Amino acid sequence: MRITELSLKNLAKKLKKERSIPHSEALDLAATKAGFNNWKHYKSSSIPTLLNYVELKAFEVLLKIIPADEVEEYIYSSKLTCKIKVNSLRINQIGEHFLGKRMYVMAGNIFNIAAKMKNSAAMNSLGTMYLRGQGFEKDNKEAFNLFYQAAQLNNHQAKNNVGAMYQQGKGVEKNITNAEYWYKKADESGSIEGTSNLAWLYKFEDENIRDYNKASLYFKKAAELNDADSQFYIGMMHYNGEGVVKDNQLAIQWLSKAADKGNATAQCNLANVYHQEGLYREARFWYEEASQNGHVQARKILESYIF
Repeated sequence: MRITELSLKNLAKKLKKERSIPHSEALDLAATKAGFNNWKHYKSSSIPTLLNYVELKAFEVLLKIIPADEVEEYIYSSKLTCKIKVNSLRINQIGEHFLGKRMYVMAGNIFNIAAKMKNSAAMNSLGTMYLRGQGFEKDNKEAFNLFYQAAQLNNHQAKNNVGAMYQQGKGVEKNITNAEYWYKKADESGSIEGTSNLAWLYKFEDENIRDYNKASLYFKKAAELNDADSQFYIGMMHYNGEGVVKDNQLAIQWLSKAADKGNATAQCNLANVYHQEGLYREARFWYEEASQNGHVQARKILESYIF
């Protein structure tokens, strides 16, 4: 049987009238009668990845029918034979499923339920949706509040996001000291992005906080964790002798790692270093790679320079 929103809704309406049962219970019964018998796995499965496509599709159709303000009541209803297990991790992962399908309103409704259950990942995802205007009107203040709540619950991604909001002055007054504080918290929690952003703060922010020694330390830490941007920056710091010893071989070592990941800027700068070292064949190779990846300067060099 091919299930549609309309057919399921009509079947539920009919069952509600025939059996004098609540609307939510009628929807549940309609889903079962429509062939979604595996819906009961929601009771026994420990993680949503065990759910098959049909189950998720049924859930998707039901949530399209149920008004947003009734979704939470539907999930919590003890009368439903097909209800999902009330577990914030499961609910958050189902939200991620719908987010991945770009069904933003539905994902937002699900994340909101998990967030009320103090799931920090859901709070962070919900904050990101408000920041981007996905499923909601764009609201930087609400995004900041959600990131902050999640950070207080020790979510390392949220800690990084709070730092970024303070650095950019989004949803909160710009405060570089607070940005540094939260990036450090993110770094200490194991966030590579937090480590890289902290390094960026020390390298490029205003002179009140700029510190090349600290920047090189954190860029190297993130680079060793395979972050391509950090590999590029620590390579350039070695090339320029900023906060570290000036060393073209170390520059080549780190720039090569970023270049191998397709970073066009790293590829062009690696070519520059090779050219300076008199390694023209290697220089040409990386100029060509950078040019193919859209780097304008590399293309101009190839057009005007004789190797």
